[in-house]
Amino acid sequence: MKYWSLDFWSKVLGYAFILLISVTFLATGRLAAQGAAHTESANPALSLSPQEKADIAADVQRHNGDSPANAGPQANDLSPSLDPADVMRAMRLVANWQLDRSRQFFNLEWPHCALYTGFITASDALHDPKYRAAVYLAARDKFKFTTGDRKLNADDQCMAQIYLDLYLHRPEPMEITAVKAQFDTVMQVPDNPTQIPWWWCDALFMAPPAWVRLTKATGDRRYLDYMDREWHETTELLWDPQEHFYFRDATYFQKREKNGRKIFWSREMCIRDRFQGGTLDNRALVVSGSGRSPVFLSWCHLGEPRGR
Repeated sequence: MKYWSLDFWSKVLGYAFILLISVTFLATGRLAAQGAAHTESANPALSLSPQEKADIAADVQRHNGDSPANAGPQANDLSPSLDPADVMRAMRLVANWQLDRSRQFFNLEWPHCALYTGFITASDALHDPKYRAAVYLAARDKFKFTTGDRKLNADDQCMAQIYLDLYLHRPEPMEITAVKAQFDTVMQVPDNPTQIPWWWCDALFMAPPAWVRLTKATGDRRYLDYMDREWHETTELLWDPQEHFYFRDATYFQKREKNGRKIFWSREMCIRDRFQGGTLDNRALVVSGSGRSPVFLSWCHLGEPRGR
């Protein structure tokens, strides 16, 4: 198997998070119930099932979204321009709103973990430490630098990437002691060919950054090797070489839309560009790749992946 250098992985994942800042804010800050109500009122034909409504209510109860009677005034002084100053202004407004509204509900669940990655990236991009500081205080005082209860589950490994990001910014051994012990144990668990650890494609956001950063923090390549192996296991299972997308999980292989097309979740539809000759082509960010199955996290025009 061909491995990429640690510096390459670290830079690429860092850039990928900057690109994903708006996605992470939207994914965790979406007003789930409000959106559902709007969808139903706008188009009754798209009404939700009782189970979908129950799932939304559960998310709201866990503070993974909400439905405020008054979400505050709508911003009317933003620009659609992609000028850095305009983008930074929009980022700051979103980050401030999210932080003020969500801080009291911070928890270890994966939606909040995605939000924390956005806050940390906002601090880096905006040169404003308050977002990172809020995450650090919760990590230290509320979570004690521990992860969720399901130690083998990628969703509950997501918090590890937050702790390691904090550690790499300002090293304090207590920030990664529990994570290192947990990951050392995880690496000893034998592979189960009938149920790979990262069996759904969202897992590729949740866990890999933590494993890469743990190698960077400790100098121990075993964590990078584990991540690389499991990434490719997931890719071999879920990557569609014809459509160039990941299936959400194996249950989607035979599902089809009414028009007969395969079903892919929109947040997995990261449009890819080619990886050619060991260089990044156009704006592509190669997160993982080998002769077998290159993987990308980027917004670029479609290209033909190498090695398929």
